[in-house]
Amino acid sequence: MVYLYLSEYAINSFFYQIDSYAFFRINLHRIPEIESLLRLNCDASEDCLGRYFEWKNLFEPNSAYLGRMEARPITCPSIEISEEGALLKLNLTVDIGYQKVGAKARTVIMGFNLLLEIMINSVDIKSVDAPKIMKRSISPSRLYQIQPQVSIKEMKVSSIKTYVEQIEDFSQDFDSYVYARRELIEEMLNKNFHKIFSLPNKFPIEAQHISINFRRKTVMIGFDLRLDSTRSFFLHGKK
Repeated sequence: MVYLYLSEYAINSFFYQIDSYAFFRINLHRIPEIESLLRLNCDASEDCLGRYFEWKNLFEPNSAYLGRMEARPITCPSIEISEEGALLKLNLTVDIGYQKVGAKARTVIMGFNLLLEIMINSVDIKSVDAPKIMKRSISPSRLYQIQPQVSIKEMKVSSIKTYVEQIEDFSQDFDSYVYARRELIEEMLNKNFHKIFSLPNKFPIEAQHISINFRRKTVMIGFDLRLDSTRSFFLHGKK
């Protein structure tokens, strides 16, 4: 068994480096439930954004459009770690827009700020089969997905901005629209966390029996290494 200890300071320093030197963006439309909510057309029994504004006066009715919801940090993300779990603090600016299929440009219709405090109560790392195309590489044919159990401690929508007049009426009640779906948002986070915050596609060695435990200001990660994958990695490195 191998143990890796990550301090709260190290994780927050990593967040700072990403925030300072990289274009950090979260593509929220990758979540299937949000992708569904961004649809322009849906049945009367369904919930989609197209029901709340006159989009046919803005877009071509006979063309297909893809909904886009992208978030960027206003301030650097931070985390506080205790024995009970990890409190992740996000202060984001979010844009909602649509892109015609086949086109490069998108039309942003509204934006808002979102303050989220997410309590990560526990974390599992799930090992899954890699796609066949990746199995041809020298790396192990396994991928790793983060599967936490989270709860929303605080959620606040502010600074709602509209960029097209068709969405102005809906924007007046947009914060209530979001708050009414708090439980759904929490459920989406638990189900799709690995799609928002993904691990690298490939690791040079294969880990098994991964466990994650929270300590005061520290995360302890324990795992076993498959000897055959470790041996292949070092042998390849010597060539």
